[in-house]
Amino acid sequence: MINISYRLAFLIQIAKMKQHSFIFKTTYLFIIVLCLYSCSIIEKSSVHSFDDGYYRVSSDSFQNKKLYVSISEEEIVGHTTNEEGVKEDQYTFRFQMNEPNQPIGKISFKKSSLDIDISSVLLKYRPSVYGLPAQLTTDFNLALYGGWRKDMYQIFYETSPIGTKNLKQNHRGYDVGFFAGVGNTLVGPFSTRSVVTDEYNGLILQSGIAGFLETGFASFGLAGGVDHLTGPNGKDWIYQRKWWIGFMIGIALN
Repeated sequence: MINISYRLAFLIQIAKMKQHSFIFKTTYLFIIVLCLYSCSIIEKSSVHSFDDGYYRVSSDSFQNKKLYVSISEEEIVGHTTNEEGVKEDQYTFRFQMNEPNQPIGKISFKKSSLDIDISSVLLKYRPSVYGLPAQLTTDFNLALYGGWRKDMYQIFYETSPIGTKNLKQNHRGYDVGFFAGVGNTLVGPFSTRSVVTDEYNGLILQSGIAGFLETGFASFGLAGGVDHLTGPNGKDWIYQRKWWIGFMIGIALN
């Protein structure tokens, strides 16, 4: 996490930027405060790790059973469920973490959940408009993302070339959803077809859809969205409400 002294110094530098409007500086301060707040959430967050909970479980002997799975360092137990809830004394499987010769083979676990991320579009590709060249931009932006996520875990013993068995765990995940946020962009002669003669950084509102490939902590994916430039020059901005595609990263909050 960012050192507190660096955080304060950055906030002071933002406050000193006299060339920007009050609204622009206020928005930046809001974004930084949101980042700092999200960092404290992330420090306490369980993210999307392989924890106790309900899963759809498959193995060599059964397929797609809804089980309550309890996980410890010694074993993974799939408890039988019914309309009354979890039956603690009844289980469908018991996988020993330190027993490579047990009869049970590879086990797969699937679950779906709501995903909420703090995200940012690292690269935006803006197609050619009005005969002007396409643009690739890296302007600062921040957004709140919400989507539906699916995680898939596998656990099994793998035999090495020399005959030893090693415990392996695989995790894959993906999700699709929507995002909305704020950012900045350079406004000048190029992006307004010479209506604006001096360059300045303008405040944009962004929104769109995104799809992510997931890890336990961060998400990486593609996004498509539109930007709205605030202020009087919005009507002259050539990218106003024009679609772009970009590379996006997200950090889980839930």
